[in-house]
Amino acid sequence: MHRARNALAKVVCLASLITTAPTPAPAGTPCLEAAFFDLGNTLVENPGSGIFELRSGAAETITELQGLGVRLGIITNVPAGWDLDDLRAILAQPEFLDEFEVVILSSQAPAPKPNPAIYTFAHQTLAEPRPPITSTAFVGETLSEIGNSVTNPTQGARAVGMIGIHLSDLPPNPIADYTIPSDSLHHVTLIVEETCSPAGAEEWSSERGGPRLLEPWPNPSANEVRLRFVAPGAPSAELGIFDAQGRRVATFLDRRAVGEFVWNGSGSDGIPIASGVYFARLQVGDRFDQVKLLRLDRR
Repeated sequence: MHRARNALAKVVCLASLITTAPTPAPAGTPCLEAAFFDLGNTLVENPGSGIFELRSGAAETITELQGLGVRLGIITNVPAGWDLDDLRAILAQPEFLDEFEVVILSSQAPAPKPNPAIYTFAHQTLAEPRPPITSTAFVGETLSEIGNSVTNPTQGARAVGMIGIHLSDLPPNPIADYTIPSDSLHHVTLIVEETCSPAGAEEWSSERGGPRLLEPWPNPSANEVRLRFVAPGAPSAELGIFDAQGRRVATFLDRRAVGEFVWNGSGSDGIPIASGVYFARLQVGDRFDQVKLLRLDRR
């Protein structure tokens, strides 16, 4: 898949294309085809050294989204006058910015977040053919950048019709379309899978394709491993953990059929299993998917 690598797309004057008129979030979320991320405390964090490092799972999530064909960008507030070189200078992995089609700095945009103009500007900077703005998400940990129920006209990404994904450990807020745990950025992948699943049948049908296990993370693992899965339309899903001889050592059930299992490396009896090769098998009806796991001795 060819992806534009210009970390800051050629920013042209788009004033005539920018609107700040409030647009309510759609009642039914469409297939998520593009996603803009906040940078600080979403993709990177400052451990106290003054240099920002990638947050856990950030690189893996971006790789997964690229594999799904999602267009990717960053919208970040920076001090007045800053350019891309200034931003790169404070990142421990500056090459990470090259994974995004566009990087929008508030210093080079019509307005900073949460002004709706910057979100419209960012969307219009995507190369043609660009997805509808209503199929584009903004992912961030600051709720006011997603939406604002107090300010009139409203501010934030949802003011221009974007899907709002809030990274937070607080209870879900109606301002956001989705709330995902602060340490589970990879849930954005699940939202893409969920919103872009085939429409139509209410019931699970094997003709729609079998359930799918995404890449376990981390793998190998000495402690917990997250087993993300997708089975659109299925009434429930079962995950079994099997050893190399095919013996079942643990079983999990999920009645949402879109989500994840977290396995702590213990068997059904609660006793930690020995290190070695295991298999996670996701089953819905008579359809299944399987991935290999490598368990290490616990530290």
